[in-house]
Amino acid sequence: MVKKAIAQQTLADWGIAMSIRRVERLTYHFNKQGLSVRNSQLFHFKQRTLEITPVLKGHRVVISVDGGRTRIRKNNVGKSHQTTNRHGYKGEWTEPKLLTIYVVDQDGQRVNTTEIPVTNDGTYGKLQPFLSLLEMHLVRFNTLANLRGFNACRNGMNTS
Repeated sequence: MVKKAIAQQTLADWGIAMSIRRVERLTYHFNKQGLSVRNSQLFHFKQRTLEITPVLKGHRVVISVDGGRTRIRKNNVGKSHQTTNRHGYKGEWTEPKLLTIYVVDQDGQRVNTTEIPVTNDGTYGKLQPFLSLLEMHLVRFNTLANLRGFNACRNGMNTS
């Protein structure tokens, strides 16, 4: 609830008065739309009909991959507790895999323009769904065909 209140306050600072319920509904709506677009792109990628947009051609492209740990709440099934009248839940830890693709200038600073999109994507799935997402974005931006160099960075990964 705190994050929703922060989002509501940020909108209020911008002069947009909105209830927390409306913020929540809009968040879920845009999430649903974003997943629909991504699922459509993945479908077309698998069918080999994905539209290629070489908008990153000639630019320095950064592909950042990261993960983390988060709890996914799963409600218990069955009877509710007599005293609290609640079912309870299990909070299982899972690791999201996140992907960010963006362009940097000659000084290594991120370029933020409407012509060059910043792509943020991710999944709670295992490695294979994440690799499918990465491959789809690389093909969509025609990144592999225009690759002149590649740098790999790691963050907290145990490679031994």
